[in-house]
Formats: sequence, structure tokens, C-alpha cells
Amino acid sequence: MTTLTVCFVDDVDVSTAACERCQCLRANSLSGAFPDDLLALPGLAGLHLQRNAFSGALPPGLAGLKRLQVLDLSFNAFNGTLPGALSNLTQLVALNLSNNSLSGRVPDLGLPALQFLNLSNNHLNGPVPGSLLRFSDASFAGNNIRQPAEVLGKGAFGTAYRALLEDATTVVVKRLKEVSAGRREFEQQMELIGRVRHDNVAELRAYYYSKDEKLLVYDYYSRGSVSNMLHGKRGLDRTPLDWETRVRIALGAARGIAHIHTENNGKFVHGNIKASNVFLNSQQYGCISDLGLAPLMNPITARSRSLGYCAPEITDTRKSTQCSDVYSFGVFVLELLTGKSPVQVTGGGNEVVHLVRWVQSVVREEWTAEVFDGELMRYPNIEEEMVEMLQIAMACVSRNPERRPKMLDMVKMIEEVGRNDSGTRASTEASTPVGEARNKAESSSAAP
Repeated sequence: MTTLTVCFVDDVDVSTAACERCQCLRANSLSGAFPDDLLALPGLAGLHLQRNAFSGALPPGLAGLKRLQVLDLSFNAFNGTLPGALSNLTQLVALNLSNNSLSGRVPDLGLPALQFLNLSNNHLNGPVPGSLLRFSDASFAGNNIRQPAEVLGKGAFGTAYRALLEDATTVVVKRLKEVSAGRREFEQQMELIGRVRHDNVAELRAYYYSKDEKLLVYDYYSRGSVSNMLHGKRGLDRTPLDWETRVRIALGAARGIAHIHTENNGKFVHGNIKASNVFLNSQQYGCISDLGLAPLMNPITARSRSLGYCAPEITDTRKSTQCSDVYSFGVFVLELLTGKSPVQVTGGGNEVVHLVRWVQSVVREEWTAEVFDGELMRYPNIEEEMVEMLQIAMACVSRNPERRPKMLDMVKMIEEVGRNDSGTRASTEASTPVGEARNKAESSSAAP
């Protein structure tokens, strides 16, 4: 006959003390099915049945143990699938089902308190569900589980992964770092972001918050970011971006940012506009992602988030505004026009070239043709349109925030670039938003 020991999991060693909150039957050579009597103890906080010879399926009745914090069934012979009802154990902190004969796919448990997970050495298969991507490969080792998370990019705000959900949907999971906001502030900001709906804004599908992990889930865009398109693959297998595509990217991004600026009673700010946060939507227009994260981040991280994209005043105020969004968008348009990164290191690492300053100096010397990406020069009859786009971008990067256009004006300007043809553009330019942009650009270039 075996001995039953019960104990408090939080206060003392589970193998020595007595209580009514924990059932410990570890290493007792027990066999047979899962003990049904244990399912009649809804107050259990810990259940330890490891290193026995229990077999059969895990009972769905485990979902009734809603106060369970620790469940250890490792080193047994349990088989069958993992019951999705385990997702009801919302207080579960540790789950160890390793070294059994469990099979099938891992359900998307979505356990908010879970900090330790071990499903290793079973017969499980399929992808790791989205809610469990925060756990290391060791949690799933010894199975036929494919880790679907592919690193897409790393930035000051965190790392983005490509992930495959159970229903074969591909999403982007962003793991944030250096978050300074507490749960309440984080969740309030996520609710604001989640309400933003627009064809040119990447929709926030879900988020997860715990002490150690903050995750965001977005739609996946198969062509990757505009940054990758401009600065990624080189050589024969590279597909250059033609002029029409670049205009559509700029126009879509402008529309998305303009919409963001109307949210929250016209007070919403993106705060992290850069080429790696712009994608192509299904209509092949630019689509902006990562909005509204800057207020949640460590201030030092936020300041360093987008080297080369930050407006000059951000160094002083440390706070993003809609005007600084316009500046960042202007840098992005310059990037589309020149094919150059916002900051480039040359001379063996001894010289840093800022794109905005370089373009301003070239335009000032009236060498404007030298600005444009060589890949664009193969397309005929686009010189005037490129110059107009350059003037628009230069208006955006004025050092004086008050002289920068609004994003809604930017949308109209870029739409007009695509609408005008070369025969009528010269005679009408002075009275169009583009002409106004040129005047602002000349003033901004002359400003100290």
C-alpha cells in the first residue's frame, strides 16, 4: 500500500509537509488510469504524479481543477492527445508532461500565468501554437514538433518572428523588450492600437502581457519589409523596385499614417516610422506597422529606436509627435528615392553620413540628378515625378516642425504626383501642393 503525502506548494518542500492543497504521489510505482478521486478536489494547487507508471488518456476533468498552479505528470505512460480543456487552468504556473506517450498536436492553451513548460519526449507533432512561442526549443524537444518561428528582424523595440498557427495561418509575432509600462498602461495602449482599422495599417490581431513576456501578433506580409526590398538581396536574384511601386509604397504609407493621426481624437502618434515597418498590402500599396509602441518603451530605447529617422527635436523633448512622424516619413521617402539607408558608415567606419544632410547638400549644389537611385534611371519619362517627390520629402524634413506639412496634405501631394502627366505638370506646378512643398523645401534647406 502506498503512502499519500499532501502539502502546501508555496510554503514548504512538497515531499515532507502535510496540507490539503497539494497531492504528491511521486515515484510510488503506481499504475493504471489517472486517479479519478483527484478530480474531486477542486481546491488543489499542486498535483505531483511524476515517475510512476500511470497510463491511458489524460481526463478532460482536469479542467475542473481551476486553482491548480503546478501539474507534474512527467515520466509516466500517459497517451492520447493533450486535452484542450487544459486552457481552463488559468492559474497554472508550471506544466510538466514530459516523458510520456502523448500524441497529436499541441493545443493553443493560452495560459496567462504559465512560466514553466515541458512537453519533451512524447509523440507530439505539428507547429508550436502562438501562445507558447515564448518557451524555448527545449520545452518541445524529442517530439515531431516543428518550431515555426523564423526571425524576420531585430530592432530597438524587440524581435519579430514569422510563426505558423494551428490552422496554417502565418502571422508575425513581435517579442517586445525594454517595456517600461505596467500592465494597466500596456493594455490600455493595446486597446487603442487594436481599434485602428485601415487598409494601409497593419492590424494588431492579439497581444500577450506577463511579467517576463510582452508579445504582439500581426498579419504576415509575404514580400517582407520595404527595408529588405531596398537593401536586402543583391545580385542577379534581386528584384528591383520600379518607380510605380515606390510611389504606391509612399502613397499607401502616407494614407496609413494620416489615418493614424485621426485616431484618439486626432492625438494618436505612430512614433516609429521607418522602412522596416512598412510592408506591401494585397493591393501592393504601402502598409505601416508597429504604431503606438514608443510610449510603452524605456525612454533610452525609444530615443535610439530609429537612428536616422528621428526628427531633430526628439533629442530634446524625447517625445514623439505627429510633426516628428512627418519628419520620419520624409526620411522614408528619401530612402525610396535614393536607395540609400538613413545613416551610412563610410571611410572604414570613421565617417557617418546622414541621408537628410547629404540630400540637402546635393540639392543645394544643384546636382539633383545625383540624388536618385541608379536603379530608377533606367525608366524613361519619370524625372519630373522624381523631382516632385524629392520636393515633397524635403518639405517633410524641415528642421522647424511647424513648417512641415500635415500627413493629409502629404497624401494629396503624392496622389498628384501620380495623377499629373509630364505635359501639364510644368504649367500647373506652382499652384499645386507640390509647388508649395518646393517653397517649404527651399526654406528648410536654408534653415540652420
